[in-house]
Amino acid sequence: MINPSIGEKRVKDKRIACVFTGQGAQHPGMGEKLQTFEPYTSCIETFEATSSLPLREWLFESDKAALQQTQVAQPLIFTYSFVAYQAFVRTHTPNGWFYAGHSLGEYTALAAAGCLNPKKTVGVVHMRGKLMQEVCPNEFGGMAAVFTRDVDDVMTACETISQKFGDERALVVANFNSERQVVVSGRLACLRQLYDLGSEVGIQKVVPLDVSAPFHSPYMTSMKESFAEVCEEAIYNPFICEDLEGCYLPNVTAEPMPLQEVTPDLVLKLLLAQLDHPVRWSLIVRALSRVAGLDAIVEFGPKPVLSTMMKRDVQVPVFTVSDQASLETVNVALQG
Repeated sequence: MINPSIGEKRVKDKRIACVFTGQGAQHPGMGEKLQTFEPYTSCIETFEATSSLPLREWLFESDKAALQQTQVAQPLIFTYSFVAYQAFVRTHTPNGWFYAGHSLGEYTALAAAGCLNPKKTVGVVHMRGKLMQEVCPNEFGGMAAVFTRDVDDVMTACETISQKFGDERALVVANFNSERQVVVSGRLACLRQLYDLGSEVGIQKVVPLDVSAPFHSPYMTSMKESFAEVCEEAIYNPFICEDLEGCYLPNVTAEPMPLQEVTPDLVLKLLLAQLDHPVRWSLIVRALSRVAGLDAIVEFGPKPVLSTMMKRDVQVPVFTVSDQASLETVNVALQG
């Protein structure tokens, strides 16, 4: 793991939940903020060398259309979030921490926890994005955030629309983000029907997402076999977990699992299941809200995506580390 030892004062007695952003947080010029972190240079040089990906070019020169490509966005967000985490642990020692990430962010969480080799994971998530894109033809599918008073209304609408198309995979709930927001995934034609139905089925608002395939839906099942061979290469065996008292919260179960009980085979099984199963983020938030003695939740990524959703549902301070300035704000708050 890339975690240089430095002679700074380290905080050891804080119990923290580390959460990691998923795809959709990317934006043009994101490299400007990322390079403010001290570990940036060493991490980016290592990641480019091991993955053969032009990460710096993508970080600084890519426009919105280029960043929407899944195989570009995923390694960039992983790199961004992991560098931010590395900057954080230079002054904070993991001790009984919780690790969770939203979709792609689960890979960053596992790398931070010492279960995935970060140098290899950059290439793995690049291939994950490439395979996800290749599963479906262009202009076939997508995703949309749905705001509603009742998640059951959205699930019912998805089932009704899928029945019309004669395909139970046509439209499904892919992310349960909160009691008020879910993400649906499926064919673009079905998404358009959902936009048209709108308030007729109890939906308040539907917002298309900047993704180009129906992730976390049954359409992704066919990529599992080929991805398993790639993914397995990044899993440490044995793990190199430094936080022996820590817990990992998988997307598909949302149940806190002590790192001491997690195995390489289980990590592979959970990451493969995540491909065609929904992300149960609202249950992860609920699990974290029940953790006794939790001092803070800290999100690592380019934007405060998860922290914005979580603030109203938890009773502990929620922070985002997205650049050096925000890192210093968090450090001051946690050292107080």
